[in-house]
Amino acid sequence: MKSEKTIGVDIGGTKIYAGLVCEGKIIKSRKEKTPESRQGVITLLGDLIDELAEGAKVKGVGLGFAGYVDVEKGEVIFAPNLPGWENIPIKRIMEERTSLPVFVENDVNCVTLAEFKLGAGRGKKNLVAIFVGTGIGGGIILNGQLIHGATYSGAEIGHITLKLNGPKCGCGRLGCLEAFAGGSAIIRSVRRKVKAVHEITKAADEGKKWAILALERAGKYLSLGIANLITILSPELVILGGGVIKAAPRILEIVKEQIPLMALPIAMKGVEIKLARLQDEAGLLGAALGVEQRLGCV
Repeated sequence: MKSEKTIGVDIGGTKIYAGLVCEGKIIKSRKEKTPESRQGVITLLGDLIDELAEGAKVKGVGLGFAGYVDVEKGEVIFAPNLPGWENIPIKRIMEERTSLPVFVENDVNCVTLAEFKLGAGRGKKNLVAIFVGTGIGGGIILNGQLIHGATYSGAEIGHITLKLNGPKCGCGRLGCLEAFAGGSAIIRSVRRKVKAVHEITKAADEGKKWAILALERAGKYLSLGIANLITILSPELVILGGGVIKAAPRILEIVKEQIPLMALPIAMKGVEIKLARLQDEAGLLGAALGVEQRLGCV
């Protein structure tokens, strides 16, 4: 059984990263630019899977999509960065194309699963993972299981409401965590000609008050969102990752300082806060690990 392998594919709006995985290690991989058309994506997926599976004993394929998916049916309900991807039965399509078992998952859930099994969360059973980039995504592991919820939309952490009638979020609602602490929100908040969070960090390091205040505001709202999750879920670990966390270490410092002041003390007891360990390969690895989990191999 050890010679059996899985294929994981991370499907994003700009690139597709696919790999052949064995015992948590990538044997070989391919990165390609995401085609503009839905059929182009499907054709490329089939070709990549064929190439990676050649000469290998493959027990299944995991597909991680940036968007909402029905895990049980294997359908992409909506993928905002992939035009034309609404209610697409991609599991059935790819199983017919490849003759392999195919499983579909949300991309951030894939990253969470990879961190849980192979990264910062190894050895834990209860954790929350939060990834702060342009927006905010997350995943939740409770008692060793990835949480999906009744509509497979669980762990939409970026869309926790933190303020009534707050700033408008990309989802259309008001006052979401993402509208305060996502990368785009932080840049908008400074009302200056900056294009990236690292520019705000540089200005803050130079002592510019507007930049310091912007990062403090984002850090405090992020802390509030995380503290609420800790109070509700009582995890052992909170994993933080994403481009904003890398670009603004000051935010991590604020989070570590503020969360103990905001969370219920008994829920906060023993909670660790760690940076995500895995890099670009996390989504691919998590998609492959999802195959193992669904087939009952782990």
